[in-house]
Amino acid sequence: MILKGIIGVILHDRFYTWDYRQYNSVKWPRSFIVFVPYGISIVALTWYATIFQYESHGYILTVLVTVMAFKIFLIIFRWYRFSNAMKNMITRNFKRL
Repeated sequence: MILKGIIGVILHDRFYTWDYRQYNSVKWPRSFIVFVPYGISIVALTWYATIFQYESHGYILTVLVTVMAFKIFLIIFRWYRFSNAMKNMITRNFKRL
């Protein structure tokens, strides 16, 4: 996310034009093909480490990663609503972004 923010600052017009096109699509972006399995594997590894390689206070990380995974699944299954919200945000705040 930090890298995406830096690219957004350096290549503002190109980046947000590309981002708008991505959110304007009715279908999921191609990046989902990579990031969804990646996210699922991170959650699975975190739970595995919490259960079998227990470290004190490791459960805090497990809870945070699991909550982020739920957020990702909400974005995936509510893509139309999420993409419309992001398109509106880019349209309204293009110069301020």
